[in-house]
Amino acid sequence: MALTDFYGWTEAELLAGLKSAQNDLSRGKILVSTGAGDINSASQLTNNAKERLRMFQRALYELDPTTYAAFDLVGHSQTTAVFRQATVTD
Repeated sequence: MALTDFYGWTEAELLAGLKSAQNDLSRGKILVSTGAGDINSASQLTNNAKERLRMFQRALYELDPTTYAAFDLVGHSQTTAVFRQATVTD
């Protein structure tokens, strides 16, 4: 089994995270802000909603490839090299 960013998470936790990422994507949410008294802070999410969505989909596929087969090609980051033989003409 491949290593996942969410090792040890249950299926229910992954689905809840997926739902949260979908909600953020649908709302266009990109900022997180907090405040206490006179101090306020706002910061951009480390991973945008689309990236979080891919991460959860990939983790669900790794957890159960049969149930989440639709996520098979989601989030693959490896590049496939394509080589062709050069032909030399004189």
